[in-house]
Amino acid sequence: MIRNEEQFTVVREQLVHVESASAAHRRAVLQVNPRLYEVMSESYVDTVQQLRAQIDGYPGIGSVPGDADLVIALEGDRVSPRKPRPQS
Repeated sequence: MIRNEEQFTVVREQLVHVESASAAHRRAVLQVNPRLYEVMSESYVDTVQQLRAQIDGYPGIGSVPGDADLVIALEGDRVSPRKPRPQS
């Protein structure tokens, strides 16, 4: 379970490494022996799914409920998690 931003960053880096290793494995093995690739890929797939589940479980990250009427995402340098200012 991810408990803070530092752990979140580490898990995201782990995901990148596993996905890169999986891609290298695919390039090296798939053309030569598709069945071997399929068997050997299971651990990569399991690890990727586990890491993604951890990321999705971190507060503020995750899937949008299927019954959501509206989804809004904010991005940019000026976006912060502080409380809104009172309107005058």
